[in-house]
Amino acid sequence: MDSNAQLALMTKAKLVFESPPDTFLMFPALTPISYPPDQLNLPAIAGNSGQSQVLQEFSRLANTIPRGILFGTGDSDLLWDVYGNVLGVFDGGGDAVELAQASQTPGQNADLQQAEAYLYTQTTDGQRTASPAYVAYGQCQAAWTQATQSYTNAQIAASLSTDPAVKAQWQNTDGPKLRALVQAALDNWINNGNKEAVEQALQVVAASSTRLSPQIVWDGWKTSFQPGLDMLTDPNTNATYALTAFSPSNAASQTDWPTFTLSAQEIGQLVSQAPKELANIFGTAAGASGVSSLSFEFYQVVLNRSWFKPELFAARFWRFADPSVELSDGGNPAQGTLPAYISGLVFIRNIVVTPAAAAGTPAAGDATPTRLQSLPPISQFVDVHPFLFRPSPPVASPVLQPPADRIQSPIARIQPFVAAPPPAPPPSPKPSIAADAPVFRPPPLPRIQPALLSRIQAISFAATPAPQAPQTAAPATQQPDAGMISILAFICQRVPKSPNPDLTLAWEAGQPPT
Repeated sequence: MDSNAQLALMTKAKLVFESPPDTFLMFPALTPISYPPDQLNLPAIAGNSGQSQVLQEFSRLANTIPRGILFGTGDSDLLWDVYGNVLGVFDGGGDAVELAQASQTPGQNADLQQAEAYLYTQTTDGQRTASPAYVAYGQCQAAWTQATQSYTNAQIAASLSTDPAVKAQWQNTDGPKLRALVQAALDNWINNGNKEAVEQALQVVAASSTRLSPQIVWDGWKTSFQPGLDMLTDPNTNATYALTAFSPSNAASQTDWPTFTLSAQEIGQLVSQAPKELANIFGTAAGASGVSSLSFEFYQVVLNRSWFKPELFAARFWRFADPSVELSDGGNPAQGTLPAYISGLVFIRNIVVTPAAAAGTPAAGDATPTRLQSLPPISQFVDVHPFLFRPSPPVASPVLQPPADRIQSPIARIQPFVAAPPPAPPPSPKPSIAADAPVFRPPPLPRIQPALLSRIQAISFAATPAPQAPQTAAPATQQPDAGMISILAFICQRVPKSPNPDLTLAWEAGQPPT
């Protein structure tokens, strides 16, 4: 690996996985984060006698407050600190909050109850879980998301190629096939995933948040985050954390991960068109990359927090008693105590780097592919300057844009789920294993409590596999093995201006909610 290959990889990842202006990527490029596959089966390890710290460390990583494009350059506060302070659920309360008065009619209340009954079911222990209709929605949405990412990844590679054969292959064969898979996934989402009905119910719930009794809504949010239940304690360090998991929860064991490939030509194109927020980190590298090709398998997951209700940020029926207190000013980049939060991850595995042939050697094809346990830290290539610890300013200059017909990623939030395992592909040759780059490996701790196991299982359900993409001339991928799974990027959701009270509502100032 070299700086050009890293820069090209991060640039393409932004094109494939970001949905501007709502989301952006944050890369753990200073210290790579990797896990053995068995440690990413969070529901399973919750009942394991020796791996409770995996949950703690993962939860703390996933709740870091994004402050820029590089992970590990933010402040020490975590999402549950800021969120709990707004709700006032911790000892000592939080910043005083004022709520508007209720304005919802009896008919609107009935609509809300019907919508919530369609979306959720109550378990015998009082927890609210996704209904079968909402489960199917999440399953079909996940399959559509993976199909769109496979399409976008291949489309970008074809658009950057100068080889007429590659462009013809995309135009006449791969493009139509991949787009047909996207359409098939969308049709399945509509016909079998209750897409229209679920989204209508979600709209009713969202609209009701500004009309229903704000006190009732606020109390419901507080009930969902009870520190005595949701804040867990590491028995060795006494560190506390709020459980965070992801879906599909068995992503690490799946065999249908799409392949992400960068050719030498694509690396050069992406480097020349990298956005300034990335180019400023790496500087200007002279000459071509020393990498002939880079490939790995990827899988996007959605973070799930049973204690967290992000609709609080957009709700317009509350405000701080002190108007100078602000979570986010809604800018880009946003300023405030909570400008964004991590909503998903992009995992990668089977990282294979093929170096370019040295001058005078017979052919580039003679170079030996090397498998890496994780991507190397960027400190191997560039100096980490203090400016990296601050959010990037708005960039006015043009940056690389995806093709005009790019299929946008979904925005709707879904419940956690478990992917159904597809048939295993036949094994293929494996390249040599390189010396490991520094990786983050959470050590084990004592047995986790049964109550936590119950909470993890309550927020997990199954999903259908994504449609399969057509085979192309990309380098062969490897059968998943016991190698490490790394986090390529954190998908970060921007927080809108919050609070943003609707001044047309009737307000009662003076007392925070109870």
